Amino acid sequence: MSLSLWLTENKEYPTLKQMKDMSQHRSAMLQIILCGFLGVFGVHCDSPTNPSEIQVSYEHYRAVWSPDSSTIVFIARINNTQGIYAVDTLGSNLRLVYGGDTGGPTWSSDSKWLAFSQGLNIWKVKATGDSLRQLTNGGGDVRPSWSRDGKTIAFVRTGISVIDVATDSIRSLTGIGDYPSWHPNGEEIFMQVTSGGGTIASFYAVHRDSGTNRLVFTISAGGVCSFSSISPSGQELLFSLTPFTGVTQIWKVDMVANSSQQLTEDGGDFATWSPDGSKIVYTRITFGDGALWIMNRDGTGKRRLTSPPGIAAKSNFKVPD
Repeated sequence: MSLSLWLTENKEYPTLKQMKDMSQHRSAMLQIILCGFLGVFGVHCDSPTNPSEIQVSYEHYRAVWSPDSSTIVFIARINNTQGIYAVDTLGSNLRLVYGGDTGGPTWSSDSKWLAFSQGLNIWKVKATGDSLRQLTNGGGDVRPSWSRDGKTIAFVRTGISVIDVATDSIRSLTGIGDYPSWHPNGEEIFMQVTSGGGTIASFYAVHRDSGTNRLVFTISAGGVCSFSSISPSGQELLFSLTPFTGVTQIWKVDMVANSSQQLTEDGGDFATWSPDGSKIVYTRITFGDGALWIMNRDGTGKRRLTSPPGIAAKSNFKVPD
């Protein structure tokens, strides 16, 4: 598998309308070629692999760390109950927060509320599981991301929209974009725009008020990039990369050093940062596992957080919203 990064210099940034021409835009970019080898799976880069033959497990997924660092919430079906679960960061005190078929949750800045998607709308509930409230009724709303000051929730609705938490008013910022996460400057929303069948991912920072945008960099890979998020320092970016000949792995890009690193070798997905950026929680998707693991930001020190109930193979797994 090859991964190419076209990292922008501080010159002129293309607008989102110009993004479709990014494959021809090279003058303001530095290209770095990295090659990886999926030897741990016995799959060579040049070997044809039928994706339907690859078995992976997703038991616990879409984990996210609370801002006070005490709790991690995630989606799972445990004892036949689907919903949002919480666990302490050492793996103890597992409990159900909210039962239902939900999308990925996000924490409020005071760690007292969770926002999530359900039925293609955005909802919020207290971390104790009560005071459920619907925030949108657009019918196509997913992937909420709560701002660091607690005032705004960004989400995906044919692009990026935002909810004013105080007034419940909703504004559209962009007509395209996915996977919103908040820049530590508090004023910009980091988002991903894909082209080339998902193999080209351009990352933009969009101002929360004006909607003005700047291109940060572009990735071109032999696979599909997804579920990206910017680090609390604003220097690094996590994302999942699903190659055409192998299983999904977690990668990290250092946007200051202009370098990248593959963090998992045995299957990883849905990675998110700890509040201080020193650790990463993710789903280890190796067949027979599918539970949550924690690693250091450089990929070392991997340890199990939750345990799977048993083998639950899912070939051609549909990525949850």
